[in-house]
Amino acid sequence: ARRVGEELPVYTWQYKGQSVRHAGPTAQDLYDAFQLGDDRSRIDSVDADGVTLASIHGIAEYQAELTDRVGKLKQAIAAAEEEAKRQEGEIAEQQRVQQEQTRRLARVQERLG
Repeated sequence: ARRVGEELPVYTWQYKGQSVRHAGPTAQDLYDAFQLGDDRSRIDSVDADGVTLASIHGIAEYQAELTDRVGKLKQAIAAAEEEAKRQEGEIAEQQRVQQEQTRRLARVQERLG
């Protein structure tokens, strides 16, 4: 149902002999997509309503999926940020150790002349 908007073209059109414009799928396209109604020449309101409601349900399901994915991505980002902080701490400690070893080496070299 979610793909209705992708699969069913929407046009603006008017009935022959009328100047009023309408928007929506053609009866032929709706029938070809869903095989609803008696024929390809008209759209019964119950069929249009059903397709609309099915589309709304599909969109709601898709929104729930996206909300879930966003939540999982936020968790992954938080975990990555935590890991980055941990690694920054390790790097800082390694730099401190390296500086201390460099000082010790310099003192040893001084003593050796």
